[in-house]
Amino acid sequence: MLVTTQTTLAIQCSHCDKLSLHTLSRFNFKAHDATKLICECGNDLIYISRKSKGQYQFALVCPICEVRHTILLAGNSIWTADRSCVPLLCENTNVEIGFIGDIEEVSKCVKRVTRSLRDIAEELGYDKYFVNADIMYQVLELVRSKLEADQIYCSCNKGQLSVEIYPDRLELCCSYCEATGLVFAETSKDLQKVLQLGNVQLEANAFQYLDRKSSSRQKNFKDKDMQ
Repeated sequence: MLVTTQTTLAIQCSHCDKLSLHTLSRFNFKAHDATKLICECGNDLIYISRKSKGQYQFALVCPICEVRHTILLAGNSIWTADRSCVPLLCENTNVEIGFIGDIEEVSKCVKRVTRSLRDIAEELGYDKYFVNADIMYQVLELVRSKLEADQIYCSCNKGQLSVEIYPDRLELCCSYCEATGLVFAETSKDLQKVLQLGNVQLEANAFQYLDRKSSSRQKNFKDKDMQ
């Protein structure tokens, strides 16, 4: 079997959800010393260390279940010149959260599993969690597209926006100043309002409704929070 000194890791950030590719060199790993990879958002992606008997340990917070996982892989499955790809799996859901191996094979695997949020949610049984699953999935996809295109951002220009999902709404939160924007996702009217949104700027250190026209629902929402 041929061996190589480099391999490619694809891993998703548990904080901003961005998936990134990293080239790893075999010479960067010393016995029992951990190598840390950091996401562009500043979050710690993963810690990788070389253990005994040629094994490598991958420690990370899972982007699917948000629980810390420790994954052990044999060195000969990582440092091989064969055109292969090894998946990193969530321990609780068995969903693929990363890949390591030949760069072309890793890229193919990433494309294969880059599914819609609807596919992932339905696979995990989350569709019953939402008030209106069909509307929620469509709103999620629209919001994700706008985030990726930098069409939703915070005026502080210092933090990454994360999305918290509730049965009837989404809340976009800035990691730096804690600005929060709320998006309702219950009805076809909610979907239409999201479709009509242009660029959205969250005001630093403030809470706001991205649809400023739903005054009655805003009042009801506030009343529920106060109970």
